[in-house]
Amino acid sequence: MNLRSHGVRVLMGALVLVVGMTACNRPGGGSRTTTTPSTMPDDHGPDDHGPGDPGGGSYQKGPDPTSSSAAAAGTFAVTTSRASGSGFGGGLIYTPSAEGTYGGIVLAPPFTVQNSANADMARHLATHGFVVFAFDTFSASDFPSSRATQGKAALQYLTQTSASRSKVDASRLGFGGFSMGGGATMEVANSTPSLKAAMPMVPWHTTKSFPNDRVPTLIIAAESDTVAGVSSHAQPFYRSIPAGTPKTYVEVRGASHFMPATPPAAVKRYAVAWMKRYVDNDMRYAPFTTQRDGSLSDFQQAGVS
Repeated sequence: MNLRSHGVRVLMGALVLVVGMTACNRPGGGSRTTTTPSTMPDDHGPDDHGPGDPGGGSYQKGPDPTSSSAAAAGTFAVTTSRASGSGFGGGLIYTPSAEGTYGGIVLAPPFTVQNSANADMARHLATHGFVVFAFDTFSASDFPSSRATQGKAALQYLTQTSASRSKVDASRLGFGGFSMGGGATMEVANSTPSLKAAMPMVPWHTTKSFPNDRVPTLIIAAESDTVAGVSSHAQPFYRSIPAGTPKTYVEVRGASHFMPATPPAAVKRYAVAWMKRYVDNDMRYAPFTTQRDGSLSDFQQAGVS
């Protein structure tokens, strides 16, 4: 493929993304609280019974999970607050209201849209006991490498400067993203081995190989993606992750590129289970990371236990 034709394909994909995401671009609100069940979850500190944990600690939060409960909203009430710092464009932080510290997760937005595209996933993860920062980029048209740089600044802000910093355990961080934000996630995982988990969703990037990724990585793909076609993006990304790194590829049957804006139950379940397993080392969720859901068109896995 010559440079001109590649540029045209990128532009066409971008235009499709602009049209598709306009429908799901709802503005983020100010500080607000979500109503959740009155029974608050257990807030355990580190337990020494986490099998397979190289660090020897499990951070269990919440009741014993089921396949259904991981896909449904969790039991943590959540507040949101606006972020304002250097190195990124802003965003919203979703923080569990209950006392205690939590693993932190940063989510990078897709091309042309800001944090609202990740709102459903951010809130879902937060209700299961994570502090989640869905950040904005300086420009909605920033490409993946810029998003990766801004994402690293967002990680630093979340743990060192944000109003929620006292609730974030800086030793337990995950990173995810949507479309070009998913491509940024691959970059961040490739260069930040201290992360506990990565979750690129329908990732798009001109780079196809990430051989230094040592971070447990869950790639969420869409079978009918016409913007970041799986054969050109998600699948080669998955194959490039080296042996020895826990990795999973889930591809949702019939789903389009815009699926992460309103993630189906299976995607929510995999997202929660992955972050619980690797950020919290909560082995109660391990079975849900290895089960193939009936809604998937493809499921691949290596090194996951």
